[in-house]
Amino acid sequence: MSAVTHEAATEPVLATDDTYARFLNAEDGRLAERLGSFVQPDGTTLFTLWAPNATHCALLLGEDPSRAQPLPMDRGQAGVWCLEAQAPVGTHYCFAITGADGETRLK
Repeated sequence: MSAVTHEAATEPVLATDDTYARFLNAEDGRLAERLGSFVQPDGTTLFTLWAPNATHCALLLGEDPSRAQPLPMDRGQAGVWCLEAQAPVGTHYCFAITGADGETRLK
């Protein structure tokens, strides 16, 4: 479980098809700097997650994930999933990630 922090928003996550290889080979660390929660100027929070093998990802807000309404995330290039939501600083969150095996895990 993580909590939204008051971080300045970074530029949008831009990933290409070879982002995965560059990231794993430590040739491009920018992706890691753009994952997590980022408060936007309009007060919403941008949530980003790198899960290239996931078939579905959802954001769960609140201290008890079992009581949270799953908010489906959008899959972008190279397996970066994104969602903008109303989540003020201090909001607890986690991700429900469904893998290729069909199992959903909370992270």
